Amino acid sequence: MHTCLPVRTSLPARCTAIARLIRPQDVSAHAQQGLRHGHTCHRNNQVEGIACYLLGLQLRYIADPKRRDYWCPPLATLERGGGDCDDFSILAASLLRAAGIRAEVVLGWWRQRGGRGYHAWVAGMLSCGCRFALEPQTGEVWWNGTPPAYDAEFLIGPEACQRVNRDLAVTNAI
Repeated sequence: MHTCLPVRTSLPARCTAIARLIRPQDVSAHAQQGLRHGHTCHRNNQVEGIACYLLGLQLRYIADPKRRDYWCPPLATLERGGGDCDDFSILAASLLRAAGIRAEVVLGWWRQRGGRGYHAWVAGMLSCGCRFALEPQTGEVWWNGTPPAYDAEFLIGPEACQRVNRDLAVTNAI
């Protein structure tokens, strides 16, 4: 059984946790299944194939305990049968990286009626230069832009932790 890590709310702690938890080597077999699955539902589009595969896993939303933040490595999310937005994003970024696609976790805000809430999703770039954003909980993919109701704040991967603006342009490396 793989265990989830308690994560403090400080930015350095979050950067370190995501760098440790994105593990493409752990999910390479799942990524290959996702790419094969993608041929049937998205005609060779690797990102949408991985998104479709994630939806097919039927993972459920599992909230963290109140006033605690736990982030799970990809295999723990699969073993638990779900997780929260952080866990889904770490899993999706790991799958995409295992498929050879550059992907990072985005931490930011999701605007909704009456306010906004903390949220995590995935952003990346294909070798052709096409940028994408992926909402791993719903499988939605946006090409060359940020989803309308999302406000990015940090872009975090194993290589870097960066403050970004809404459109993922780097404003400051952390």
